[in-house]
Amino acid sequence: MNTNDYTTRILSATPLKLVIITYELAIKNISEAIKTDILDHKQKNISKSRDCLKELIINLNPQIEISKNLYSIYIYINKLLISADIKCDLKKLNKIDEINNILYECYDLLEILLFAWNEIDLKDKSDPINNFSKIFAGLTYKNNKLSEYVDEASYMNFKA
Repeated sequence: MNTNDYTTRILSATPLKLVIITYELAIKNISEAIKTDILDHKQKNISKSRDCLKELIINLNPQIEISKNLYSIYIYINKLLISADIKCDLKKLNKIDEINNILYECYDLLEILLFAWNEIDLKDKSDPINNFSKIFAGLTYKNNKLSEYVDEASYMNFKA
């Protein structure tokens, strides 16, 4: 799935679908990290997966009991990813299999959680949230010239 596909899905997603998409992205990045033997590429994908985990963590609702359990799982997966990242950082080329084993564990845990969220999604009847933003002002660069754009009809007291 390319970036535009994810953008389209995100813009029309329910809150639950956003969680699912975040899992999918984390899993995709771990999968990419497993596929490459280039340590810099492994680290880049590990970092992207960790960013997804951060999003999942900051969006937990501490008032809900399961959030505490999910938090513990996310922290565990994050620690595994940090461990893999450190091994990459030490340029341990002879540790590729060990790094990949750590990544497989993360992958498996996230796949299990994704399956559970997909099961919940089957019963979800909520409407998509409005994730579309209106651009009121911005800068454009065309023909070697920087220009300012302001939508005067809807700038809502904001001016660039």
